[in-house]
Amino acid sequence: MAALLLLFLAAAACGPGEGPEAEPEADQEPPNILLISLDTLRADRVSGAGYHRETTPFLDALARRGTSFPEAFINTLGTTPSHTTMFSSLYQETHKVEYHHLEGQTAFDVIPGSVKLLAEVFKDAGYVTLGVHGGGRMSPRFGFDRGFDAYEAKGTLKRQIRRLLALVEQPREDGRPIFALFHTYEVHAPYRPPQHHLEGFGPAPGRYEPSIENLQRFKRTARRELAPEDLARFVDAYDAGIRYTDEGMIELFARLRRSGFLDNCLVVITADHGEEFAEHGGLLHRVLLYEELIRVPLVLFGPDVPEGVVDRRMAMLVDIAPTILAYAGIEVPPEMEGIDLLAPAPPERVGPDAAIVAQAGNVRYTLRTRKWKLIRTHRPDRIRLFDLENDPAERRNLKNKEPRVRDRMLETLEQWKRERRVLPDERRKAEMTAEELQMLEALGYVYDTSEEAAGGR
Repeated sequence: MAALLLLFLAAAACGPGEGPEAEPEADQEPPNILLISLDTLRADRVSGAGYHRETTPFLDALARRGTSFPEAFINTLGTTPSHTTMFSSLYQETHKVEYHHLEGQTAFDVIPGSVKLLAEVFKDAGYVTLGVHGGGRMSPRFGFDRGFDAYEAKGTLKRQIRRLLALVEQPREDGRPIFALFHTYEVHAPYRPPQHHLEGFGPAPGRYEPSIENLQRFKRTARRELAPEDLARFVDAYDAGIRYTDEGMIELFARLRRSGFLDNCLVVITADHGEEFAEHGGLLHRVLLYEELIRVPLVLFGPDVPEGVVDRRMAMLVDIAPTILAYAGIEVPPEMEGIDLLAPAPPERVGPDAAIVAQAGNVRYTLRTRKWKLIRTHRPDRIRLFDLENDPAERRNLKNKEPRVRDRMLETLEQWKRERRVLPDERRKAEMTAEELQMLEALGYVYDTSEEAAGGR
């Protein structure tokens, strides 16, 4: 794998249009687009972000060839609603997918027809649209196949990569550009990387395998009930899965470069949410909005993308669709709520008051600036306020010690909610087969919203 990495980087160094002095061609063809979503990859487990383990050497190499955003955040928690935001540039407050947690309607919302998805925009613009995904919460049952010429589920990372390559490399006489989506659950629970990867990261001598059953068992009680070595075993397996996925990307990119696909291509790599390892008491990705769950990697790589740049503006998943469309020269639909991250940053994203909003349905909201983070939970009404500069672990609730900050942020959050567009109520639940429900359970999608809505420490 190391040899493949070196070969890829050598090719990248002399790839057309990628050097800092490259001049865009006058009649440049529309670019290919590759959007990669590494489900459940939290930002602070990327080795390039300072993690003590070498989990992502290839992703780090791509980041050095492009632009990375260390302050990138999701806007909503959960695979289906978060990818809906990623593909539509609409907040969950607007698109309403899995919004109605407090009414117990969380599990199987279909994306409303009034929500235009990225693949639909590219198809309308004449692109070939191809998607390979991990199934489960990315199933066509939820509407994610809309706009795709091919949208296929494959189980393992290797099978997913082979299928995407087969789709992309299929001979086409019309020369149309390609929009390709690659989504994988390889980092997602249950953490089952190949044994040789696991041995490279441990394993710690814990008592429990990182199965869905064990992870669910300690989902809310990990801090109280797991010994350090038990938790370490889960972390080892998660980290090993990241490294395995990172190495899989080497083969994918090497083949794409040989085929010429990357000669004129924007690559975007990100995740839909993070994962908890007892930082706030539990495991997996509960309906909470702490940093380990809402911060994700974001890397852009391709011709004319600034090289070796670490952009410290506040970036969000709601920005991905406008960024991709603007890069492709396609008009950004006016209803999209994000910004183009490759354009000059607006003041609200770079100044001391730069802020992002994230939510978990109508259960929980957060307003986060560089210094302050407000989390408001509904039913029961509960407010938390953290000074991230002095308390990055979010342990000390300052809501009573900093009432002016609290009240100002609460009003800003309410104003943000008032400003969201109201779409037609098209709520509809997907009809799932027994096999599909079994797959969802295998990924840990067993909901108990009444407990989670009130939970979280």
